[in-house]
Formats: sequence, structure tokens, C-alpha cells
Amino acid sequence: MKLLLRQQMQPWLARWQALPSRDQRALGGLLVFFVAVVVWMALVSPLRAWVDRAQADAAEARDDLAWMQANAPAARRAAASAGTGRLPAGQSLLAAVNGSARDAGINLQRFEPDGEHRVRVTLENAVLTDVLRWIVLVEQRHGLVVENFSADSVPQPGLANIRLTLGMPR
Repeated sequence: MKLLLRQQMQPWLARWQALPSRDQRALGGLLVFFVAVVVWMALVSPLRAWVDRAQADAAEARDDLAWMQANAPAARRAAASAGTGRLPAGQSLLAAVNGSARDAGINLQRFEPDGEHRVRVTLENAVLTDVLRWIVLVEQRHGLVVENFSADSVPQPGLANIRLTLGMPR
């Protein structure tokens, strides 16, 4: 390998040595400039771009932190005023889910218990936005959480066949 490299370099080395010293200095300077440009393009420029991106990400993270700290009291107040996570006295989980769906104008195709603290709900051709509003209402009013959600599209825009499981937080 080394021998092959030497054989290929011999003609170039002979040409170099045949040049006047002034041309050798000029080509040497050009070579140094070329190497500097390659180093700049390959190393320094990408490194500067990475540093600029990292500084922008850090500034954005600082802004996010400041926003979160400024809004923390409002979030605590909202959490304190949210649903209690309890059902009204004497009301079952099934009755609470069915009643809240009826109040929201949602027609439950099927709902059944899934253990002691969960309810599986099936809706067909339901208006997706109405169902999402109902889920928020159930979360706020009764503290139920969505443990599983699946929606399949139907030919009519805005409608979906939906299966979900609502449960009491543990």
C-alpha cells in the first residue's frame, strides 16, 4: 500500500521540484488556504451552527420556564376547583357516566362495567367534538380519567365510531 502510494506520488513530486521556488511558495500558500477553507467548512461552520441552535433552544426553554412559573398559581387554582373525583352519594359509576352523557346530548350505544372502578363505553356515528367535550365534563365533574380511547372514521365528516374506557383515578 505504501509502495503504491509512493509510485503515484512520484510524478507529482517531480513536477513540484521542477517548479521555481517562487511558484512553490505560491502553490504552498494556496494549499494552506485550501486546507483552511476545508477545515472551516467541515468543522468550524457546523460547530457554530450547532452552538447557535443550542443557544436558541436554551432561550426557548428559559421562556417556557418563566411562563410556567408565572402561570403556576392559576394552574393550582384550577386544579383545586376541578372535580372532586367522587361520585355523588349513592350514585354508581355506570349511572354517573350515563347521566353525564345524557346531559351532554351523547347517545351511548353500549356501556358496561369493566371491574369495580371502570366503564367501557361504545358510541356509533358520534360527533367527535361533542364526545370530546363530554369527556372533559366527566373528568371535571366526577374526576374520571380516560384509560383507553379508540376512534374509527365513518363516511360522514365529523363523525366516528368510538370505544373508550373511563376509570376512577387510583
